[in-house]
Amino acid sequence: MFAHNERIIPAPPERVWDLLVDAQGWSAFYANAHFVELADPQQHRLEHGSVFRWVTFGMPLTSEVNPCKRPHLIGWRWWGRWWGRGTHGYHVWLLEPHECGTRVVTEETQRGALPGMTRPIMQPLLRLAHGYWLRQLERQVSGLLQPVEPRVALR
Repeated sequence: MFAHNERIIPAPPERVWDLLVDAQGWSAFYANAHFVELADPQQHRLEHGSVFRWVTFGMPLTSEVNPCKRPHLIGWRWWGRWWGRGTHGYHVWLLEPHECGTRVVTEETQRGALPGMTRPIMQPLLRLAHGYWLRQLERQVSGLLQPVEPRVALR
C-alpha cells in the first residue's frame, strides 16, 4: 500500500519542522494521533533514532526515526503490535522551501498481510488521512486551529 500527499504551507520550513518533531503535540491538531509517547522520557522531540509508541487508525504502533535532517527530512519505520505478523511500514516527510512558504510532501508505504487484504479500502483512507494531517498542520502553523480535547490513555 502506498500514499503520497503534498501541500504548500505558508510558513518557513523551520516552523513546520518544529510541529513535526513535537510528536507528543500531534494530537493537539491531528485527531488520528493518540497517546504518543517517546520511549526515552528524557527526549521531548523526535531525533535520529528516537523510538515512539502511538495509536493511529485505532491501531497501536511502534515507530523508529531514521532519517532526521533538520529542517528538511524526517521519516520513521513502524510496526504494529496488533496488525499481524510481519506488518510494517515507512512514513517520510520532506520539507522544501517554496516561494509561498514550505512545500510539504509526505509518503507512506505499508507491507504485510493486513495492508494487503485491506488495500482497496485503506489506501484511499490513508491518502485522506494524510491530506487531513497536512491541512491541520497548516492550520496549526497559522494559529487558526482550536485545541483538540486531550484523550486519556487507557492502560
